[in-house]
This record gives sequence, C-alpha cells and structure tokens, in this order.
Amino acid sequence: MKKFNKELFVKYINRIITAIFSFFVGLTFIFSIRAKNYIHNGTPPDTTLMSSKISNFEFSKLTVSSLILLLIVVIGTLLYIFNKSFKSKIKYIFVEKRLTTSTILLILACIIQLVFVLNVHPFINFDAGNLITTAQGNMQSWMPGYYSQYPNILFMLVIEKKLTGIGTSQLVYVLANLGMLYLSVILNVLCVYILNKKKLPVVMYIQTCWLLLFPMSIVPYTDVYILPFISLALVAYALLTKKGIKFATKFVASGLLAFVIVEGYFFKPTAMILFVAIIIVSLMSLLTHKWTKVFKEKLLVCGALFVAIFGISFGIDKAIVNEQQIVQIDKSVTTPPVHFMAMGMVGNGGYNRQDAEDFAGLSTQVQTEIAQKEIKQRLKDKGFWGYIKFLLNKQSNNTADGTFGWLNEGYFMNEDTPRTKLGQFMSSYIYPDGKHLFDFKFLAQLCWVILVGIVLFGFKDNRLYTQVLRLAIIGLMMFLLMFEGGRTRYLIQFLPCFIILASLCWHDTRRLFTHDLRQKFAKKNRS
Repeated sequence: MKKFNKELFVKYINRIITAIFSFFVGLTFIFSIRAKNYIHNGTPPDTTLMSSKISNFEFSKLTVSSLILLLIVVIGTLLYIFNKSFKSKIKYIFVEKRLTTSTILLILACIIQLVFVLNVHPFINFDAGNLITTAQGNMQSWMPGYYSQYPNILFMLVIEKKLTGIGTSQLVYVLANLGMLYLSVILNVLCVYILNKKKLPVVMYIQTCWLLLFPMSIVPYTDVYILPFISLALVAYALLTKKGIKFATKFVASGLLAFVIVEGYFFKPTAMILFVAIIIVSLMSLLTHKWTKVFKEKLLVCGALFVAIFGISFGIDKAIVNEQQIVQIDKSVTTPPVHFMAMGMVGNGGYNRQDAEDFAGLSTQVQTEIAQKEIKQRLKDKGFWGYIKFLLNKQSNNTADGTFGWLNEGYFMNEDTPRTKLGQFMSSYIYPDGKHLFDFKFLAQLCWVILVGIVLFGFKDNRLYTQVLRLAIIGLMMFLLMFEGGRTRYLIQFLPCFIILASLCWHDTRRLFTHDLRQKFAKKNRS
C-alpha cells in the first residue's frame, strides 16, 4: 500500500481552489466587461447574461469632463509608449517614488471622501433608514414585526442607538460609517505591510481608486460597518502565518482573530465564510507541518485562547442582542434561511417583494414549510438546464456591477439638494438625476474590471494566505448563488479580500502580460 503523500495532496487541493476561483472570477470578469452600467429610462441597469440589451458602454452618454479625462489617458498612454522623456518622468513619479506618491494619493482620497460626506449626506431610506429612525426613537407600528423577521440587524441597531448619545443628525451616523471605512483602509495597508512591505504602494494605489469611487460612505449600514472586522481578521491571520513573528504576537493574534470573526458575524453572518476559509487552509497547512513538541504546545495554547475568546465574545454579543430594550422582538416569526434560498431562485435572484409580503407575520415553522415547497416547485419549473442558465444570469447580477449596485435597488435616498456649491457638484455624480451619474458609473465599472482582471490573472501565487483570500471569495459567490443575491452590493463586505489579493497578485499579473506572454509569442515566431 502506497504511503499517503501529504505534499502532493495539498498541491492538488491548491490547484482545485485556483481552478474553481478562476471559473467564478472568470465569469465575473466577462460579465463586468459586458455590463452596460447606466440608468436606462429611469430603471436600473440590466447586467443579465442572456439580455438582448447588453452591449459595451455607451460613450455618447459620457459628459465632456469624462471624455476629456479619457482623452488625457489615451494621449498619456501614447506619450508613455513613444516619448522616452515623458516615460522616464512618469516612471520616476509613480514607480521610483511609488511609496511617496501612493501615500500622498491615498491621503488625498481620504480627504476627498471626508469633504464628500460633509457636503453630501442625504437621509437614506430602506433598511439603513429604518435603523436610524428606530435608533432615534421614532418607532412606527410595523417596526417590531420588521425586526422580528430580520433579527440579524439588531446588533447594528444597538450600535446606532449608542450613537444617538453623540447626536441624532444624519451626519453623525454617516461620519461613524466613514470612520469604519477609514479603519478598514488602514488595516488593509497594515495587512500588506505584514505580508510583503514591497507591495505597500500597490495596495495604496488600489485603495485610492476605491475611495474615490465609493459613495457607500454616505449609507450607514452593515455593508461598511463589517469592513474593518474583515480587514482585522486578515491582519490577525497574516500575523499567525507570517514567519519570524514572535509567539507572543501570534498568541494575541489568535485571540484577536476569534474576537473579530464573532463581531463581524453579528453585523453580517456571512463573515463566517472567511472563518471557514481560514479553517480549511489551516488544516492543509497542518498536514505538511512538522509536528514537533514545541509546535504542538504552541498550537494547543493558541487554539485554547481562540476557543475561549470566540465563546466569550459570542455569548456577550448574543446577550446584548437578546437583552436590548429598543424594540420588542417576537422570535416565533424569525425568517428562516431557507426563505432566502427560495427568494434567490426567482426574478434576478435578489430581493422579491412578493415573497417577503407572503411570508410576513407567519411563524418560522410555517415559513420553512412553504419555502421548502417553493424551492422544489421553482427547481421543477426551471428544469436542469433552465436552472443552470438562471445561475449564470445570477452570477452576473451578483458580481458584474462595478458601482456595487448603486441605485439599482431603487432611489433609496431623499434627494435634498446640498446647500453648498461643492456639495451640489459632488452629488451630481451619485444622485439619480445627476448630470455626471454615468461618468461615475463608467469609471467605477472600468476600475472594477481592472481589479477583477488582476486577481483573475494572478493565478501563479498559490501561497496559503492567497488561497484563503480566494477561498473566501469563492465561498461568498457560492453563498450568493444559493441564497438571496441579485446585486453586487453584497460583495462590499469582502472588498478587503479583493483588495489585498489584488495587491499580492499585481506583479504576477503584470509579468504575465509584459513578459511571459511576450516570450511565448516570440518563441512561436522563431519556430
């Protein structure tokens, strides 16, 4: 009987992870290129794979400012290729002085975000608005039923209730939201610093683009609040896996990882996907690790701390949610997960008002029974190939939109015209009737295509850390295919995974297109 080859097994698992990741992200890359990102006749953009409306961007909808920007980029590219003097200056600024340049640009992007938030902070409707209204004490008759159905947002409600102690204006909640965004940015930089200091400029360049095209900073909701917890979990895991880090630091990191995973879970349960990815890759690592006595002792101590912190944190947060006095909850009508699975099988795979209304007020058991029947019926109606086609369309809806679903769920804000001229100008990029709305969507889509392309073609980096990032992204995409999805907004929570993965893979992707493929074609021509 052949001896089990652990190294070979881990190698095959790595290849499988990379292959599955390439499949899912490859689809996203194709859908993102094909997506038509603009509001058509006042309706959200259609990014469905099978839609006859799909085409590339309509350049005729770009304003003069964006056309000038594109012209500058085209001229700059041509000068970079054909003018040696211009090329050397650009390389000096953005390559040789990349750390200084990227730091300055990131700081400027943070300042611009702050100015944007201070000047543009309309009241947000839907779930985010419901939370703020409740936190301010403006309880409406239907709200207890709403929170009873969706108790997963109660932790966010408790946090916003605490913020009312500072103030009750919309700006207070938005600034707190922006603070969480800034914290995530800092932690992402720290994570890359721990993993590879040389790639610090890359992560700062990427985050500069992200911040300049991220209007969700004015939407105080769990999408942004979870970001620093995902980022901090990635920092903690980087400390645990980085060689040369002292055991005392790793010991603290193991407790920190447990804490942030739990906190992230209470903002968005999907945070557990990252935890599962870490567990799977860690088990792969342990297979090939030398099990010395010292290693076993260290593993046991860190593991014990992780379990203890995880259990204590979970217990405390659960008690906070259960004992909150803001709104009375009826646990018997909590919406079961299977309901979201059924909802994710109709329409575009996203929120379905009819399903939500049909299930409102019913007991959890009755909802479960109805949802199970709906799932069977919907699968039967679609058939095997019909369901495959539906999943492809849903993957497009889930991941193609580079604005992360901005305005796709309806006009979710009170469009009060900002008082300042600067605020009016900035709002013109993100308001439904804004003159520059398509400019924003176009640029956001372009940057999303580039980001997805970097992580897709950087497949040569198969270190355990990058595999955790890939596995987490795979997990989230599969979750959104199985449950309610339908919009790219749900990807926001794992943006730190995309950003850090792109930062780590950038050089491999660049080498693939500037060296490897060039050499391959040169060999073909010689032969």
